[in-house]
Amino acid sequence: MKKLQHVQRTISMKAGTAQEEMDFSDIHGPIVGYATKVIGNIPNGKTADLSIQDGATEILRPIDIAVPEVTTKNSFQGMVCPLSFENPGRITAKITASDVLGSGEDYKVRVIIFFATERSGATPTITDCI
Repeated sequence: MKKLQHVQRTISMKAGTAQEEMDFSDIHGPIVGYATKVIGNIPNGKTADLSIQDGATEILRPIDIAVPEVTTKNSFQGMVCPLSFENPGRITAKITASDVLGSGEDYKVRVIIFFATERSGATPTITDCI
């Protein structure tokens, strides 16, 4: 059994912007999964994508953030999307809106990245840790 830890950041999407990002410098082990939660509302007719990068290397291609959401701590196994990355360096989560946000179209996105703190042999997966 591998210990599971997580780090989270809240990315604020503000009027006049279409992209914001946040660094995750405190990941100390292989990444095993991620989750998102929209705080507020994405404006009608607009979408927003999450991508995760390790330096300049994309480790999660843009994905619509409305797909995975964490709702309760007790049921998070079904809410965490698997993402395996063995040796993370400078991890950055980037939110990209489909269009520049207008006045009053602010919202936030909580991004949670799960990582294993212990392992034996092969690259751990989220299933190994829960």
